[in-house]
Amino acid sequence: MLAHFRESLALSSQGIPRRWLIIPYTLLFHLTKRSLKTPDCDLWLRNSLANDYWEFAQSDLDLTVWANGGMKDAAILWPRIKSMRKMLLGGEIHIFPSDLVSKYLAYANPLELGRDPLLAAKISFTRKPTKYEKIAFLVKSLINDKKLASQPGLRRKKWLWILKSVDPDYQFLPLNFSCEYIISKFLKPLAPWLDLFSAEEISFVLRTPQCPIELSGLEKMLKPNQQIWFDLEISEDSLLLERAGSEFQVYLFSMMSWEVWGIFPLVQLTCGLTLLQLSQHIKNQMRLIDQLEISDERKLFLKNGFIQLQNDYDSIRDRF
Repeated sequence: MLAHFRESLALSSQGIPRRWLIIPYTLLFHLTKRSLKTPDCDLWLRNSLANDYWEFAQSDLDLTVWANGGMKDAAILWPRIKSMRKMLLGGEIHIFPSDLVSKYLAYANPLELGRDPLLAAKISFTRKPTKYEKIAFLVKSLINDKKLASQPGLRRKKWLWILKSVDPDYQFLPLNFSCEYIISKFLKPLAPWLDLFSAEEISFVLRTPQCPIELSGLEKMLKPNQQIWFDLEISEDSLLLERAGSEFQVYLFSMMSWEVWGIFPLVQLTCGLTLLQLSQHIKNQMRLIDQLEISDERKLFLKNGFIQLQNDYDSIRDRF
């Protein structure tokens, strides 16, 4: 019901100048910032409101909190932030312990970090994305956009920004664009291992929580961080890795790097997940890392990232 109300509000606001429509967001943000005012942290907006692709009544207030100190110092802030969550309209909250950012920065996807321009500027991040990081960014963006299929008109600003991030020369997004358009024009040319599947099949898997068994291989390709890997002694996963080829495995490396950076800003805490879930997830990712045909250096890089995550979250066990 609330989603329907927000959609109706967005449609009825068309024609009203954006400088007026931004006012409610500005007020909510300043109210949030004032409520959390403390010398121990700073906070700012990320995603749509930071990059000007917001849509009135559709966009949430996604927040970055820069907490001075380590994991424990950051976790202490969470109860206060949690109490103000309604003011963010359901937006994401990322809490970065300042003392640890440098340890995790190498795992960050440059395009994902582009959603948080103030954070990128604060840590002087300028690295350009690889081809495989572009693929990961497109796949993650398609998975996370639950409204693209039903409301493409209200997602156009967002997707023009995303596609220009992937290809700075891209200028025009058709009015009748769709998930299939993005897959055909951007994703499949970058990811040859998807050639065996149609844009419609890929679109279906991206937006469907649980896919039929005949598309389970494709689901593992697109959502590797959500799947169970090598849980049987005789597993079809080895065949999948072999058939998909070496480029696919480098893409998996990029997706798993994203996972380390993505979990780091206290997401396990802010999303209401448990340490047991984190431990099981890390064990699953470790099984996959062991089977990847990538350099030992890259395997060690990923394993060290997940071990660091486990240790840092264990240090705030009393906050769960």
